[in-house]
Amino acid sequence: RRAPRAYTARMIKVLETKMNFLPRMSRVIVAATFMAGSPGALYAAPALSPAAASKAGASGALAGAKAPNLAAYGSLPMYFEKNIGQTDASVKFFARASGYTLYLTASEAVMVAKSAKSAAPVVVRMRLKGANAKAPVQGRGLLPGHTSYMRGNDRSKWRLGARQYARVKFSSVYPGIDMVYYGKHGQVEHDFIVAPGANPGRILVGFDGVESLRLDPQGNLILGVPGGEVTYQAPTLYQTIASR
Repeated sequence: RRAPRAYTARMIKVLETKMNFLPRMSRVIVAATFMAGSPGALYAAPALSPAAASKAGASGALAGAKAPNLAAYGSLPMYFEKNIGQTDASVKFFARASGYTLYLTASEAVMVAKSAKSAAPVVVRMRLKGANAKAPVQGRGLLPGHTSYMRGNDRSKWRLGARQYARVKFSSVYPGIDMVYYGKHGQVEHDFIVAPGANPGRILVGFDGVESLRLDPQGNLILGVPGGEVTYQAPTLYQTIASR
């Protein structure tokens, strides 16, 4: 396993400068697309839990696996499914995005995708450095759908009625800063919601499972992974004042 890599977005320094006066007015939201899979290089492996992915990566057990057909799901909104025992116990919620599956634990976000150039899955772990390790995690925006898993004949192993949510909120990941995950255009995005007086400079993102990190001219973070690249889009900053 490679040593963790830490990354502080160049944009954060710019945001800190611009936000010197903003926190006194109202909350500020820093939004970023979590992961955008490289077209043609990666595709989803939705059946894998983070633990299973690590084992498969070591043994090559996914040789011959085929990309799932997502055409039937194209008109459905993305949702975050609550874990009721259908995947690894460390997972709180997970979402199947375009090109990967994202698992949210109490301490990290784990992207699992299948590389077109390798039988082993690509596993990228994102952690917030120095963050609250016991941040409360809640599903928000309860959706009408449910998911059930009926595998085999042993009913005791079936998992029925897992709830689906539009968003997942991590409260107080840093003092005065919440984090919210949601889906948009087939990808997972997240917001850091910065309360008045809170310090956005505390936000520090680290990655495991990547071979390289670089910024492109637009400020996007490019993660080099086995078999391709993953793009972490540059953050944008916005603030609501008097409904505008």
